[in-house]
Amino acid sequence: MVRLVHTRDRPGEFSILVDGESLTTKAKILSLYRLEGELKPSLVEGGACLVTDLDPEAGGFAWEALLHSIYLHTVYSLYPAISSKSPLRGTQAPADLEHTLNTYRNVACVNRVGELATLRDAAAGRPAVLALPGPSLDPQALAAFSGRAVIIAVGRALPALLSAGVVPDILYMQDTSAYAWSYTCEGITDRLPTVAVANPVAPIHAHLDAFAFVYKAWNCYPFETVSYPKIEEVAPSSASGAYSLARFLGCDRILLAGFDCGRQAPPDSALPGVAEMADTDEELKMPRYRVDRAGPFRITPPGGRTLETKCDYVTSVQWMKSRAMRDQLNADVEVFESSATGFARGNSVLRPAEEFRPADESFRPEFPRQANAYDTRGFIGFFRERFEMLGRVLAQGRLPDGPLPAPFNCVLGGLDQLPAPGAALTDEQKASVLERLEQCLAALRD
Repeated sequence: MVRLVHTRDRPGEFSILVDGESLTTKAKILSLYRLEGELKPSLVEGGACLVTDLDPEAGGFAWEALLHSIYLHTVYSLYPAISSKSPLRGTQAPADLEHTLNTYRNVACVNRVGELATLRDAAAGRPAVLALPGPSLDPQALAAFSGRAVIIAVGRALPALLSAGVVPDILYMQDTSAYAWSYTCEGITDRLPTVAVANPVAPIHAHLDAFAFVYKAWNCYPFETVSYPKIEEVAPSSASGAYSLARFLGCDRILLAGFDCGRQAPPDSALPGVAEMADTDEELKMPRYRVDRAGPFRITPPGGRTLETKCDYVTSVQWMKSRAMRDQLNADVEVFESSATGFARGNSVLRPAEEFRPADESFRPEFPRQANAYDTRGFIGFFRERFEMLGRVLAQGRLPDGPLPAPFNCVLGGLDQLPAPGAALTDEQKASVLERLEQCLAALRD
């Protein structure tokens, strides 16, 4: 457990306590943002918390330290409870079945899909508007920016924009679930002039014809001959991923519209508050603030209204503030924010939306498209053969003797407990793994 310690008797500094060691540094926000580069991820895997005798929600450095402890705790410890895609623990869980099926089904259209890396600086020097699906998103207000900024619809904000007659230039979809894609694309009857940027394990195959073109965010197939890196290694939310996309395109004035990251808590809210979740650090004899639930919970920004938010929202706020500060220092980027909560503007370089300036003249961004001619037969044949071999073993009512690697271990995802290699399966377990295996084979045959 990493403990950030900030006390009233030493207000100009804070300490990082981990594994019996202590490091003291100046109580500056930039020092918090630098922690990720200074702490080994394995040290934070046990979690992070703030220990202080101050009231964090009263403001000052303790408030920022509270938010950043939630950020560290979420990304490196709590995140596996939210999603198996944790960078630290994802490989220890069975591969996601839906992702595996989409990977195989997307092969049929892989030669009609582009690579995001080809869009580097495609909108260099242009302003961008990120339309985020927060409660305060006002699509009508964004209509004034059509043709004068690169409008990027983030996930489920797309239907609201289209209903208001605003056709975005780009749809950014970090979400991979079939439900999210169906919701986002519901009502699209004719191909949009919009291009889409998608997670490669999303159901691209089912929605390819809804957009002018689709780019996948990184390589995921061994037959791809040109290697393209992810645009951002740690983008904890759709909002932060979309911001990374805007920067990758070369945009230097970015407006975040609808970046609420929560909602105002009603007077009768029964959710626990950050202070209510605090306990006492036995060694330091001070309150310990540790948010161990994904959310939602209540939090009160200094001088603001009490919000209902979640750990991934706080994480997105901290990531955005840190990245915007770094970009402003290194690349003269301006970031603006419009929301009902103003959560992200505290202790940050984010400026009010009223100061955002679109382009003086109208423009239409041009996004290059490349044609692929990959031969996918070897890939499909390899995995079909391996799944068929696995099926013959599972049909005998047991697991293979050795560990089952990804993606083949996706057949184990429906089991409450993972049997050991070579273990006998109950009839219920056998039926579950064979059903999942047949789904994989069907996707490889399509």
